[in-house]
Amino acid sequence: MSNAKRMSIVIIGCLAILSLLFVSLWSFAVYVPQNSQTTRSTTVEIKPGSSITQIAQVLRQEDLVSSSFMFTLYARLSGKGDRLIPGTYELKGSMNMPQIVDYIASGKVAARKITVPEGFTVQKIAKLWSQAGFGASQEFLSAAKQTYNYEFLPKAGPEVVYPVEGYLFPATYQVSVNASAQTFVKQMLDAFAQQAQPVLSSENSGKLTSAQVVTLASIVEREANDAVNRAKVAQVFINRLNQGMPLQSDVTVNYATGKSNTAAADIVFKSPYNTYLVKSLPPGPICSPGLEAINAVLRPTKTDDLYFLAAPNGEVYYAKTLTDHNKNIDRYLK
Repeated sequence: MSNAKRMSIVIIGCLAILSLLFVSLWSFAVYVPQNSQTTRSTTVEIKPGSSITQIAQVLRQEDLVSSSFMFTLYARLSGKGDRLIPGTYELKGSMNMPQIVDYIASGKVAARKITVPEGFTVQKIAKLWSQAGFGASQEFLSAAKQTYNYEFLPKAGPEVVYPVEGYLFPATYQVSVNASAQTFVKQMLDAFAQQAQPVLSSENSGKLTSAQVVTLASIVEREANDAVNRAKVAQVFINRLNQGMPLQSDVTVNYATGKSNTAAADIVFKSPYNTYLVKSLPPGPICSPGLEAINAVLRPTKTDDLYFLAAPNGEVYYAKTLTDHNKNIDRYLK
């Protein structure tokens, strides 16, 4: 055998060995998880505009892949390298490269569930935000004081502390784990735009503006606990407004004082939110009303009643005159 043939065989043999080594290395790096024995999750942030190489470096730094080069190569060969979506992801150490690529390409960003109940104020939502581990309550309160560009948000006067009060739509949200308070505020405002604004636009044909409907609905939300009484209470308040009477709603006083109950001395507390003193709606909502409360204001139950009393037994008693109202007080509260 000539030297040339021997050299060719050696070269072919070396190439074959190198090919086997590369295939083995490729299979191990790509298909074997970096930390197959752990169920620990690592939170990784993929910033907007990141290249495949930069994403690979982040994953390598977090010890989620064994090689940034192999990840870059696989992502490109898979055809998903240009489809990796920025965001924050919770990736398990037991995931291999194909699973990581698929996960990031799917856009399944890490999120936590947070439920905002009907009737919650900005301050209560701020506590939810903090308790869910997103950040400090003060961060949320600061975000609620900012200006947001939504057509349905009325221009707030100086007496309104939180311009978004009443418009943070009550619902259950999936919120990205690294979301800012401003992002969550916008998420709730977007939900109001999608859920409540169409109702306000299509149903509101009365004398109240959309902003006044939301304000009154926020009072109704706190005053009544079911659909039947919300519609009746809404009409009582509308009747009082039409006759130039003060609403005399304890829940507006409580919003002004920050208390949960109204003491006798509180009804003279000076505030534009004290509807014992002002003969109009307060300058803005006192909480986030749900659709049921909004619909109650838009389609109230027709009645001539001017008074209502929520008794300790859960029943609500209505009256057309102060005399009858006082009788209800004597009968059900004393």
